[in-house]
Amino acid sequence: MPQPRVKLVVTGDDFGYCARRNRGMLECFHKGAISNVSLLVNGIAAEEAAEISKRHSIPIGLHANLSEGLPVCDTLPKGSSLVNEDGYFHGKMGFRKALRNGQLKMIEVEQELKAQVQLFCELTGQLPHHMDGHQHVHVLPGRESPANLTDLFKLAGTRRTLYTLIGVVWHGMVLKTTSKGQRQMGKPCMQLFILSTV
Repeated sequence: MPQPRVKLVVTGDDFGYCARRNRGMLECFHKGAISNVSLLVNGIAAEEAAEISKRHSIPIGLHANLSEGLPVCDTLPKGSSLVNEDGYFHGKMGFRKALRNGQLKMIEVEQELKAQVQLFCELTGQLPHHMDGHQHVHVLPGRESPANLTDLFKLAGTRRTLYTLIGVVWHGMVLKTTSKGQRQMGKPCMQLFILSTV
């Protein structure tokens, strides 16, 4: 029996983080090491990255960020649950702790992610080809996890996502959430996508 064809897509994330990373990803794309990129819209070189993707026809998606740098939403309230006293995101571990303790306001998460989609469209002139999350914030369990981004994907025009509320699609298996909110999987395997369009 013939085996189904599998297309491996390798995404370079953090595109826009800095000029040096942008150059490295461009080189990787030209050498065939990556298939597409995910743009960190609050990165210091995001505008340059968007121009590079246009100039070199690199498929580009949004690398949603809730953990590093400054938010892009200018309507977040002062003292937002997403930021520290200096106005920066809480950082990788700080975000996870706030999520675990139920301290994040999901309305603010939604505001920030919508603002990131909007800025992505302004920078690139298009809707995201795909969406994924910086430091995996979109798949972290919690009382109210930002992982349920279905409406945001509809807003962004994403046709189909491989993410569901009960797990993340992996090659050959599903990473499941236990009744205690922990992630577990049977055997090691290669992650092909967390979120993508077809």
